[in-house]
Amino acid sequence: MNYKNEYNSYINESKKFIPVIIDNNYIINRSPTGGKDGDSHSIEYSFGICGLDVSKTDMSNLTVENFAKLSFDTNTIFSEEQLKKFHPIELLEKGKIFGLGIEKLHKAGITGEGVQIAIIDEPFDIDTPEMKNIEYAYEDSRIPDQYKKVDNMHGRTVTSLLHSISPKATINFHAVQVIEQTEESTKEINSKRKEILDECLKSDENVSVISMSASIGEEETSKYDEMLDSKKICFVNSDSLHKYFTYAERDGLNDKIKAKRVSVNKEKFEKYKKTSLEMLPEMKLEYEKIKDKNSKNKLQKLINTVTACLNIKTPVEMSDFLTEQKDEELKRQGKILIPNGGETYPQIGGGYKYNGVPSMSWTIPQLSGMLALAKQMDKNISYYEFVEVSKITAIINEEGFLIINPEGIVRKINQINKQKACENPQIYTEIYEKSNKLISNLDRVKDEENKDNKFISELKGKVVNKEDVPKQFIQSEENELSKEKIKYDQQEI
Repeated sequence: MNYKNEYNSYINESKKFIPVIIDNNYIINRSPTGGKDGDSHSIEYSFGICGLDVSKTDMSNLTVENFAKLSFDTNTIFSEEQLKKFHPIELLEKGKIFGLGIEKLHKAGITGEGVQIAIIDEPFDIDTPEMKNIEYAYEDSRIPDQYKKVDNMHGRTVTSLLHSISPKATINFHAVQVIEQTEESTKEINSKRKEILDECLKSDENVSVISMSASIGEEETSKYDEMLDSKKICFVNSDSLHKYFTYAERDGLNDKIKAKRVSVNKEKFEKYKKTSLEMLPEMKLEYEKIKDKNSKNKLQKLINTVTACLNIKTPVEMSDFLTEQKDEELKRQGKILIPNGGETYPQIGGGYKYNGVPSMSWTIPQLSGMLALAKQMDKNISYYEFVEVSKITAIINEEGFLIINPEGIVRKINQINKQKACENPQIYTEIYEKSNKLISNLDRVKDEENKDNKFISELKGKVVNKEDVPKQFIQSEENELSKEKIKYDQQEI
């Protein structure tokens, strides 16, 4: 497989959709679906300006915030003016860190160490330099020989994202190839996925977490959930994820988190209007026939929504309306949002890609990585216990959404371990001692960070000599913790 040719084919496809002017309206109105071969994410949406020379593209009416929703890579060529305005190099580097305090957990030793994770996904080139920085075992016995050298972006991305959350976990990658989306091929691929799940059930290797960014159907997922749970294995796939969690849209620039916006282009807008017009008379007739009060209320809400759609005049207004409806539904369901989009991972054929858009596929390995951190704290925790802890500790942001809180999760698990150690000392004393030591490390990391930030705060506006500045600040012009610039030699700080 010539990876350069495969990469170029994505670029050539993306070129067809990228306009000569990239402005705020383009970012708002582009369609996330309907790409080549019916991709769940269109090439325009997911590949963006990767590999393109956009130095002459007019971005004068594009805000820095909306630029952060574009996807680009190390091969994208920008003009000097674009580099100064949008800072893509800094954005690409920032995207390598997940955020939400995960880096503090890593410094405290909460890294997923000792936890085994199985990934079931599509094959990729294991010789890519960027993947050499990640430790994992790779198994491709179910891949036909002609596809064994395929460099698939999906498999490498989920591996990279999982590793960024739990860098010391033991990762075992099991490759399965999605050749084409047909009913027959889906049955075949699901059969191979279930083979791997069966192996995990029988294995003595103590797999604790299984990450699969795909569905085997709700019924099959429920069946395997029960069997895997009995062996204390947490199974995260698209079915189990969506019961309790969903992905949020993270602003890569300032880490603000909100539910993913519903994108409506002109074609979709016209379809909504036509469907609403056709549905409304039938729904009103149905409403008159229904006797049950709850069913009547539910249908009335739907009638109100459809009626409101008919009064909307533009695709942007429709997008705003549907996003608001979806947001309210998420709040009612109490789903926990996991920030997604604004992350960096190895690009197909080499280099790195900044991904500006959220995706369910990328949320699953991130959640699996957090489960690995939880399993390091308590190897016996089940997926459903993890869900409950996530709900209890979730942060409610200013928009009223529940946001996952990794630090809160590990601290709560430690509290539960303490209680269990009192009730069942034979099993939980050692588990609690281990988790409590990690929490002590975390407290120390936070204390040190607070001291560093206080030092920076006290120095601001003062004149100092280089020899007066503690050693950790001399190693770099930028303090890693506070991101405040330090200047030396009688300069103002």
